Amino acid sequence: LMLLKLSAKYGGFNWDDIAESLPAPRTGWRCFSRFQKSLNNTLLKSEFSAEDERLVQQTIAEFGGTGAANQFLNWIGIAARMGPDH
Repeated sequence: LMLLKLSAKYGGFNWDDIAESLPAPRTGWRCFSRFQKSLNNTLLKSEFSAEDERLVQQTIAEFGGTGAANQFLNWIGIAARMGPDH
């Protein structure tokens, strides 16, 4: 509950400051990771639809990745291009 309150106070940023505000010693990364994995209700946790899969493949193609080259793709850029609902 405290992590949720601090996340709201800091707007989901400044994880090092959030970690310092907690009574138990935690790193900023650990706070961020816990929030993203368990507490962030804005993340979609459903299966990809056929349309989602098509959009991912199309976006990857636009970024120029195929096969083994996918490991070098800018996945943050791809996620940004797809938008918040995917």
